[in-house]
Amino acid sequence: MKIALYSAYRVTLASQYLLDTTAMDYRRALSSTMTDYEDAVMVETALHSGCDCIVTRNLKDYKNASIPSYSPSDFLQHITPTEV
Repeated sequence: MKIALYSAYRVTLASQYLLDTTAMDYRRALSSTMTDYEDAVMVETALHSGCDCIVTRNLKDYKNASIPSYSPSDFLQHITPTEV
């Protein structure tokens, strides 16, 4: 069972991008207009990494973000098959 879980985890990581959060992202988040600091850090990380949007199930926390945010289902409707 442990090996199967490890394999599933590796497959999941291989299909996703992991972004590096820098010290500058943390500093910029401090001056963000967002009310939640951790969400502000995510926005700053996304911006410095060149992301076009944030995909989240918690849209209300990103309503003041300086980058568009989408629910997973809305995001899937906005992309074309060639972008996947």
